[in-house]
This record gives sequence, structure tokens and C-alpha cells, in this order.
Amino acid sequence: RNITTTQVLTEIVDASVDAGGAVAATLTDNSSIKADTASVAASVAISSGVALSGVVAVTLADNQIGGTYRASISDSDVDALSGGVTVSAFADNSIDALSLAVGISVSASSNFAGSAAVAGVIASNTLTNTLEASIFGSDVDATADVDVSATDVSGINAQLISAAASVAASSTGAVAISISATVATNSIGGDLLATIDDSPVDTTGGAVTVAALSDTEIDAIAAAISMSVAVSGTASVSGAGAGAYASN
Repeated sequence: RNITTTQVLTEIVDASVDAGGAVAATLTDNSSIKADTASVAASVAISSGVALSGVVAVTLADNQIGGTYRASISDSDVDALSGGVTVSAFADNSIDALSLAVGISVSASSNFAGSAAVAGVIASNTLTNTLEASIFGSDVDATADVDVSATDVSGINAQLISAAASVAASSTGAVAISISATVATNSIGGDLLATIDDSPVDTTGGAVTVAALSDTEIDAIAAAISMSVAVSGTASVSGAGAGAYASN
């Protein structure tokens, strides 16, 4: 389990600012998780009488990034005598996750051979950001652009694979069963705010822009692979099942 929680604040609070140039309150967060998780199990049984082989491989993964990111000017007088005023909050968080489970079972006997393999992956990847850029209760004067922006370009890249294989060989009777399952949950959520509230803003040489942009992305692969082989000179039974479920 990998969890990152961050609070990043850039603030001008209860202040009087007279600047000869531009004034900026900006923050950038690039928190990331890179997680590779794998489980591999193998079993082999060989006998002249009865051979039974069974194996189970399971991988569990939970990756979370969340935080509060705020850039603000509040309860302040700000005067940029030869420039603009910028309030900007930018988040580029990422989860890059690979989860793998492999189970291999082999049995061989001259009498009876039975083989079973089970592999499973359960993974959850979550991004939750609270992102704010604001001017509140302040008096702002500038000679160029006044920009207030909140931007979130966070993303999840997840590859989840389970694979199971069973082989049984006997001159009399052989039974081989394999099952693989992959369950994936990938989610991006949060709050995004860019605002000028209860604040007179005056610029003599530019525009006033308030913008909030969310360009988040989930790129996910969920796969389940299952193979079963039974070989016998008399009777053989082989069964395989695979299932994959993804919620994005």
C-alpha cells in the first residue's frame, strides 16, 4: 500500500505589498507513485502412482495520492507598479502501477495426475486533489495582466495482469484446471477552484483572467489469461477460466 498526502500553500495574507515589478503567488506539485507489485508461484508434482499439484498466486495493490494545494492573496493590498499579478496553482500528480500475478502448476504420473492453478490481481489506484487559486477580500492594482488559474493535469497509468497455467499428464487419467481473475479500480476526483471574490481588481495595461482547467487522464490495461492442458492415454479433463473487470 502506497499513500501520499500533501498540503502545499502559497499565500499572501493580511499584507500590504508595493512592488516595483510583478507580484506572483504560485505553486506546483509533482507528487508521484511508481509501484511494481508481482507474485509468482509454481508447483510441480511427479509420481509413478498419483501426482497432485496446486498453486495460488495473488497480488493486492493500493496506491493513493491526495492533497490540498492553494495559492491565494487574501485580506491584502497588492500594488504591482510595473507588472502584473499572478496567482497560480498547478498539480501534475501521477500513479504508474504494474501489478502481476502468475501461477503455474504441473503434475505427471503413470496412474493419475491432477493439476490446479489460480492467479488473481486486485488493484486500486486513486487520485484526489483539492486545488485552489484565489484572490479574496483584497485590493489589487496592476499595470499588466492579472491572472488567476488552477490547473490539474494528473494521471493514472495502470497495467494489471493475471495469468494461470496448469498441465497434467498421465497414462491413465489426467485433470487440469486453471483460473485467473483481474479486478481493477482507477479513479480521479477532487475539487478545482479559480476565483476572485469580494476584491476590487484594477489593471491599467492588461486583462483580467480567471481560469480553471482539469485535464486528467486514466490509461489502464486489465488482463486475465488462463491455460489448461490435460494429456492421458485413457481419460483426460481440462478446464480454464479467465475474467477481468475494470472500473475507471
